[in-house]
Formats: sequence, structure tokens, C-alpha cells
Amino acid sequence: MPPAATENVPAPAPAAAAAPKPEAQPYLSTMPSSDFSWQITLANKVIAITGANRGIGLGIAEVCLANSAKFVYSFDLMEPGEDFAELQKRYSNFRYIQTDVTSEESIENAINKVIEETGRIDGLVANAGMTKHQPALKFDREQLDKLFNLNVFGAYFCAQIVARKFIELGIKGSIVMTSSMTSYRPNRAAPSAPYGATKAAVRNMCHTLAMEWSQHGIRVNSISPGFVRTAMTYYVEKSPDWDLKMQYYGGMPRLADPRELGGAYVYLLSDASSYTTGIDIPIAGIGPPTPSVGATPAKKEPPVPPVTPLEKMLQDMGAIREDGSDKFFGMENYGNTCYCNSILQCLYYSVPFREAVVNYPTRTPIESLEAALANTLRYQNFAANLEAEALAEKQKAANAQRPGAPPNQPQKPEDKDSPEYKKKMALQTLPLLETKNNATSYGMSESLFTSLKDLFESVVASQSRIGIIRPQHFLDVLRREHEMFRTAMHQDAHEFLNLLLNEVVANVEAEASKQPEPERSLPPAESADSTELSGSSGSKTPNTTRWVHELFEGTLTSETQCLTCEKVSQRDEVFLDLSVDLEQHSSVTSCLRKFSAEEMLCERNKFHCDNCGGLQEAEKRMKIKRLPRILALHLKRFKYTEDLQRLQKLFHRVVYPYHLRLFNTTDDAEDPDRLYELYAVVVHIGGGPYHGHYVAIIKTQDRGWLLFDDEMVEPVDKNYVRNFFGDRPGLACAYVLFYQETTLEAVMKEQEQENMDLNTSVADINDSTLKQNGYPLSPGLAHVHSASQIPSPSEPARFSNLQRAPTAPPLFPHPEHADSESSPADPSTTASATPPVPPIPDIHSLPLSPKKSDSHFKKERAKEEKERKANEKEKEKQRRRDQEARIREQRREDAEIRAALEASKASKAEEDRRHSPDDTKKSSHGLSRLKRGSKSFSHRLGKDKENRVSSSSHSATPIAEHPPSRNGASESQQQLPNGQSPGSHGLHTRHTGLDEERDTLKDPKHDRSGHHGKWRSFSLKKKSFSILS
Repeated sequence: MPPAATENVPAPAPAAAAAPKPEAQPYLSTMPSSDFSWQITLANKVIAITGANRGIGLGIAEVCLANSAKFVYSFDLMEPGEDFAELQKRYSNFRYIQTDVTSEESIENAINKVIEETGRIDGLVANAGMTKHQPALKFDREQLDKLFNLNVFGAYFCAQIVARKFIELGIKGSIVMTSSMTSYRPNRAAPSAPYGATKAAVRNMCHTLAMEWSQHGIRVNSISPGFVRTAMTYYVEKSPDWDLKMQYYGGMPRLADPRELGGAYVYLLSDASSYTTGIDIPIAGIGPPTPSVGATPAKKEPPVPPVTPLEKMLQDMGAIREDGSDKFFGMENYGNTCYCNSILQCLYYSVPFREAVVNYPTRTPIESLEAALANTLRYQNFAANLEAEALAEKQKAANAQRPGAPPNQPQKPEDKDSPEYKKKMALQTLPLLETKNNATSYGMSESLFTSLKDLFESVVASQSRIGIIRPQHFLDVLRREHEMFRTAMHQDAHEFLNLLLNEVVANVEAEASKQPEPERSLPPAESADSTELSGSSGSKTPNTTRWVHELFEGTLTSETQCLTCEKVSQRDEVFLDLSVDLEQHSSVTSCLRKFSAEEMLCERNKFHCDNCGGLQEAEKRMKIKRLPRILALHLKRFKYTEDLQRLQKLFHRVVYPYHLRLFNTTDDAEDPDRLYELYAVVVHIGGGPYHGHYVAIIKTQDRGWLLFDDEMVEPVDKNYVRNFFGDRPGLACAYVLFYQETTLEAVMKEQEQENMDLNTSVADINDSTLKQNGYPLSPGLAHVHSASQIPSPSEPARFSNLQRAPTAPPLFPHPEHADSESSPADPSTTASATPPVPPIPDIHSLPLSPKKSDSHFKKERAKEEKERKANEKEKEKQRRRDQEARIREQRREDAEIRAALEASKASKAEEDRRHSPDDTKKSSHGLSRLKRGSKSFSHRLGKDKENRVSSSSHSATPIAEHPPSRNGASESQQQLPNGQSPGSHGLHTRHTGLDEERDTLKDPKHDRSGHHGKWRSFSLKKKSFSILS
């Protein structure tokens, strides 16, 4: 007891004499009435709460309002969100004052405004705070300053300023600070040493302030919540066995609702706590008590949303990264906006592009972003959504029972494996992230670039790894500036990509022209690992304006050689993406070769030679002079047909490799042997260009390949990317390919890691072959792959023993694809074009009959095991026989081809001997360079072999001229990282061999927008034409 307390105890006096009334000391005059008749209520009290726009603060405010508080003020930095607005509709006495709690001036202005409006202030809750979960070794001084400025100094200044007002107004007020259970012990799930230190400082500070200010009748207490269901604890309930892991924290079987904390705050703010000061109340309950007999049964716990495959994959991830590489957000589709969603996802996971966007012209302070996300990142109430759905179903059923109403058709149960159901569940369970215009903080006017930056920065700064972005603001700006996107019609993803890159260039350069500071370009790419390569080139030079050029821009050189004077003229033009024509049963490499094939300029298309001074016949060829760091390849699947008078989709089979090397470069090209790796594929699903759907399949930094289908994000196997060559059943075809530069060392390192993962997975499968009762599983179960895992053509033996699941439809490959593998079509090695349900294996479980004895059952087990081993041995023998037969067949075909070539050469020599010299002379004239180039495409195709053999000026070494499917060379085999593809002869002056693509003419109608075939690239300022123009 304080010494002054003894002075208030009256001395004994005679009964007749009235005892003199002692003078009440300030710290003892906090009782509201002498008869102790008060209740726990906040009637007539004005309460201010910092950080009450969301989370715990909003829950405290709701409980205070429900307990008759006269006014409740929220001191928060950012604008209120939807939850705040809903609470304000119920309580008009809930108000908001924008306040920076780290600024003494801002705090004092807010408190003065409260007193000005209400005449008093009775209590303050210092609740605003922030957290940062990462290992202690990674914290820097700047991060520590942010934590302590808000959590400690902000709380201290709030308490100091309001205490002065209490003393000035003569109010015996109450101050309550929000500490944390981490001030007692660490958070094992997400440790943060600095955060625990700040909360321990708050708790200790309350004890000291309570001792100092008790003489003024001011009470200071703290509350330490445990795990509360807020944005920071979103993943707790989704982790496996989370309730068992929570026993470390006191056996809590559930998370607290923020409003459950409100009772303790109301008590400490009310007159009922008039003699309570300097204490801390830990709120880490153990759940609701068991109901007594006859008591009303407790409400069921709200249902927990199902765990998605993506959430399972992310369970072992550590602390959230600051670069945004571990964020996997879907995008809401606002009606045919999948073209936008797929391209934005591909650009976000281009690490150098994302870093450049986020860091230009400057990066927004993380505290401002986190404060903004507090209002724009909204977590869903899964139980409320289910209740709303159930209510809607009841209303629909009630309407159907009305007299005269048509009977409702019985609805089919929803397919829980369909993309539509998964998207609906994602919208009901995952956090929704909305973006707002933040261009003023960048020092720029609102544009498509600032809207893109808003999107990227919101995802990077989010404390949630998964969610759904609502790009409404980005689409509003896009439609405002470009009329062609204002309709709800199906748009073209490639045209949107080209427009977006050009707009970013235009917006950045327009803003840079207003600044006197000179431009700086990105540093040249260094030879490094792919992860290092995509590090943060943009962040190194945040003030550069040429980062789009450095990343996506390449240079094409048009070489034209006059056939009269043989002078070569060159003309350079830049491109942001390459559009290549497609041929049936081809590859990306062959399409690029044809892109650079020689073209004869003759007749009406003669070339004006400045040296000759007139129109002359010439040869023209396009080559790449400068390779971009990110190569965007547009596969031109939409072709205008004269007979239909409209665009038509081409379902040609075009193989694209995981790694690519371009050989159609000039002699003076920089880094001509640059190696690319495939990191994103935009797929068009549909029968034509006027309708359909776009999805993106993207290779993330360390989580493999993911499928981005609007709101749905799911992990897929690497082989799943090979489903969209164009020959699979269905209407899904690859449309835009994104390649990024890499190194041979990175490729080898990735392959080694894949082999290690494969061995680990095989070991795990072998370890998990025991069933619940200790009996082995069916042999096929351990080797069943999901339908999305397409076996590689180069590994037929590895998957030969797979049995087709009964639920998977029989899918047969294209005949040419089957020939390339030199094996009969096997439905077990194919998969559907769209991600189907993983097949259910045909499991023959062992019956467990209680009537059988253990010895009899063991005999059956031994017999079945013996039969199983015999079957496996027979299957292995059959597999070897099949493999030997395939090898023999391949050798026989090779022998026939060699014999045919020898016979062809012998017959040619015999024919030359029979012909007269005059005939031979005419024949040589017919194969001259000029006449061969001027032949029609169809005529040359008919004499392709004869022309290429006869007109070759190189060595006469016989070369087999088979299509790729005959010699078994897949696209991945053609593009070896350290060597030249077998069919790359004649593409570069350094390579020798026959030029197989030399006499291929360009189709003048290849361009979907109606341009002539000679225009092969998009200039930087070239605007894309709409698919409907």
C-alpha cells in the first residue's frame, strides 16, 4: 500500500462526536459512487482507439459501442474499409479521424478534435501496431525502427498526450495498451524477436506509467492477446494438426474472434475497474466450456474452408519475402477479361520486369503500403457465404411452391473438381485484394503504367501469400484510354501484350521528359544463374526509363542482296515480340527458320537498287541482330481465309522446347549463342478467334509450374506444359510463349535438382506402400500419375508399365507423334488438354473376413504375393521384347532409307549418262538460282527433294530428309543447350550443310491484321489492331 494511503484512515473518535471527513487524495477518488451500485458499462463515455479500422481494433470498437459508449473514435492513418462502413451503419456514433500515431502533432490534433466535438475524452486504447515475421539475422536497422516507432513510441506518445488532457480537464481517465502473448514467450510458428521485444516494452511501460500517474487518478493497464483470427493469423487453421501444435501456447483449441477481446477492454475502460491499474491481462483462452445439463447447446464452430492443392504446397514455406516472389494471387474475371489476367500474370512472374515496375520511379514505403492494404485486403467469411447460399436456396424453393409458379428443375450436384466450382470457392474463401489509384505517391499522373504499378506493389506488400486480385481500377484505366477494350467482347491476348508494353514505354518516357535528370539504362546482363539473372535489375537503377527496351526489345535486320551487282543493303527495325507463321507438324525452331528464310523479290516486287539505279531482282532475308533478354513469341494461330472471309484458328501441331537457342542471327550479333528457358505459356481455349478463354501456365522461382486460370491457381507438373502443342484432344493451344535468358550452368543445376526430387519421390512412394492394416497396396497404386503428368517421349520404358485408370478418357496421340516415338499409341501415356481429375486407380483391396483364421489368411497373402511377382516378371519380359522389336523396326527403317538414297543417287547418275549434253545444259538452267526462287510454293513443295539435292553447292554428303516425326527427334532433342540442332544446317554462315528452308516463300496473307508478309515485327510505337478490325 502506498504511504499516503494511511493518511486517509480516520482516527477513532467517540460515538457522539462525528468523525471529521478526511481529504480525498487524487489516486483514491476514482470510485464513481459511494454505494458501489455501478455497472460494467461505458455509458456517457467517449473512447478513442488507435488502429480501429480493422482487426482487433475494430472488434474492440464494436464491443464498446454495444456497451453504450457515447462516442467511439478511430485514430487510423488510412481510409476506412468496408467492415468499418458496415459497423458505422449500425452505430452512427462511430467516427474516424485520420491520424499518424507516430507523429506527436497528429495525435494531439486528433485528441483536440475529439474534445472539440464532444467536450471530453474518457478513455484511450493504444492498439495500433505492426509485425514483421522473419529470422532475426535478416532484420536491418530500418525495419527495427519501423517496428519500434509504431509499437512502442506511438503507444507512448498517445498515452502521454491523452494523460495531459485528462489532468487538464480533471478527468480520471483510463488508458489501455495492447501488448501480446509474445511478450511472455516466442511465437514458434512465425518467430519475430523485434516484435516480441516491442510488446514486452509496452507491457513494462504500462507498469511504470501506472505508478507515476496514479496520483492523478489515471489508470494504465495492458492486455496481451494470444492468437486472434485476423489477417496475420490467416494460415493457422489451414496448417495440418494446428490444434495440436497450439498446445505449446496453452492448449488453445481455436483462434479468438476479435470481439471476444472486447470484454476485457470494456472492463478496464469502465468505472468497474476504478481500483485496477498497472496490470496485464493475458487473453489466451482454452475455448468454450462444456455445456451443463439442460443448457442451450453451443453453436457449432464455423466450417473451415477446404485446403486447396496450392495451400498444401505452401505449407512448408518460411517467412514472407519482400520481393513478392512467394505470392500467388489469382485475378477476378469481370467478363471476358481473361486476356488481361493471363498476360498480367506472365509479366508479374518475369522477375526483372516486376522489379523494374515496382522500383520506378521510386518504391513506395512499405509502411504506407501495409497501411493501404489494411483497407484494400479483405478476408472472406466462409461461414457467412455458406449461410447466404443456403438462404438463397431456401428462398428459391419457397418461390417454387407458390401457386402458379413453374416447377423448378432438379439441379445436378456441383462437380467439385471442375474449374468453375474451384473459382467459386476461391472467391468465397481467399482474401480479396483491391487496388486504388496511388499515382500521386509516385509523382506521376494516372496512366496504365501507374495502374500496373499499383497491382504489382499491392501483391508484393501483401502479408498473405495467396488471394485474389480485383483489377477493376486497371481495367477502368485501360478502357478509358483505349476504346477497343470498352466492349465485353472476346479480346486478343497478344494484342493486349503489345499494347501494354508500348503504353508502359510511352508513359515512362513522357514522365521522364518532364524531369531534367538524364536517362540511364539497365546494366548489361551478366552470365549468372537464372535466379541471379532475374534478381533485381530494375532496383539497381530505379530512375532508368529504358528498362522495357532492355528487357523485351530486340533488333531485326532486313538483308537485301541485289542479284545484279550483289550489293547487300541492310535495314534495322526493333521489336517487342516476334510473330511467327505456323506449319503443320512443325516446331518453334523450324518456324523461326522459316521466318528467316530467303525471299525472292522479282516481277512486281522487284527491289530498287541504289547502286544499279533501278528495279532489280533481289533476295531478302530477315535475321536477328540483337536478342532480347525476354523473348515473347507469338504463334499466329489465327489466319484469314479467303473462302470463309474471316479469321480461322489453326490447330497445327507446333512443338515448343523448354530451352531454346536462336540460330537465325547475324554475324555481328551480340551474344548469338544466348540460351533461353521457357517460363510462361499463354493458352487459348476455343474453336475460333471470336470466342474462347485464356489461361497462363507459369514457372515460378522455386515452386515449379502453376496454372493461373482467373481466380484459380493450382500447381501442375512440368510435363503438363507439353499438353498444348495443338495435337491434343480439345481446343487448347499455346498462343504466346515467354522465354527468358539463362545459362547452361543454371540448366544443368536445374536438371540435377529435378533428378534428386524424382529419386526422393520414388523413395517416398516405396516407403508408403503399406496400407492401414499393414498389407501392401496394389502394385499399380504406387506408380499411378495424375492425368496432368504427361510422360516424356524420350522415356517410353519408364512409363510402359502404367495401367490406364478407368476414369481417364482414352486419348490417342497424333499419328506423326506416334511415329516419332517409334512405338504404337498407348493411351496410358497421354492426357487431356485440360487439367482433369486425377485418375482413381483400380485398387483390389484384400477382404478382411472375420471368419477366416490367421493361418489361412497368411496363405492367401503368400499366394497373391507369388502371383504378383510372377506377373511383374512376365510384364518385364514383355517390355523388353517390345523394346527390342522397336529397335529392330527402327534399324530396318533406317536401312530402307539409306538404300533408297543410294538407289536415288545411282539412278540419277545413270540418268545423267543417258541424257545428251544439250539436255544436261537445259536441266542446269532450269535449276538456276533465279528460276528456283520465283517458283510457286506448291510447285517447289512437289520437287522439294530434287531441288535440294541437285542445287546444293555444298558437300554431296547424303543427308536424310525426313520430317521430325520419322527420325524420332523431338523438339527438346533438337535444342540441345550446348550444341546445334540436327536440322539447323544452312541457317548461319558458320554452319555447314544443306539449307532445307532456303526455297520457302512467305505467305502474303500470314498477317492477321491484313498487312503484307514483309512486315515481321512490331515497332515500339506501333499500335496493335483489334482482332475484329
